[in-house]
Amino acid sequence: HEIESDLIQRFSEQHEDDLQRATEGESLIFNAAPLFEIPVLVYIFLAIWTLINLFPIYWMFTFSLKDNSEIFGANVAGLPTKWLWSNYASAWNTGDMPRFFANSIFVTVVTILITLIASIMATYAITRIVWKGAKMVNSFFMLGLTIPVHSALVPIYKVLISAKLTNSYMALILPYSAFSLAMGILICTGFMQEIPKDIDEAALSYAEVKALATGNPYIKEMVKYDVESFNYVDSSKKILS
Repeated sequence: HEIESDLIQRFSEQHEDDLQRATEGESLIFNAAPLFEIPVLVYIFLAIWTLINLFPIYWMFTFSLKDNSEIFGANVAGLPTKWLWSNYASAWNTGDMPRFFANSIFVTVVTILITLIASIMATYAITRIVWKGAKMVNSFFMLGLTIPVHSALVPIYKVLISAKLTNSYMALILPYSAFSLAMGILICTGFMQEIPKDIDEAALSYAEVKALATGNPYIKEMVKYDVESFNYVDSSKKILS
């Protein structure tokens, strides 16, 4: 009891000023320097930046509802004097828009499939297999994120001309897949590292049992080699860790 009362007395002496100010209704927040000016400036900057980013959308939308006299005349940035909604029907009928949509869907689907398959294969080799150049290869792939697409347009165009791939789907699919590979590996790396290694061990054990059940000597030797390689890799990881 004496120790407890001594601690309470020391605590009350140390915080006596704070308790007094709190009882008198004073607040440390209002005594500090005014900080409300900084958020206002930030909101003003964000509002201006939002308008700048929305202006191209406004420009495109208003241009789609104007005629050529307004587009190339004095009313360039203003609202249309006459809203020509028939421009959309004319573009759809005379501009072969259904084919353009079909081309975009086909190129997008094929690009996603190629990028996904290549990213998963590369990520598995980098994260699940132990070899000396794994980190270096991963860093090499990550350098692709720093290369602007527009800086490679002219070289890519010359390569496509040499390969006679212009005016084809592959002229779009191959560059899109190549520039998307780095981001795909970056995303798949985090996902692949979360998969427990027990799944690999279970798959090898199942393959060994299945090979023993078939009785094929060649399959037995292959599974034996795989299991020994996996045990060596697993022991190497334990030693390195």
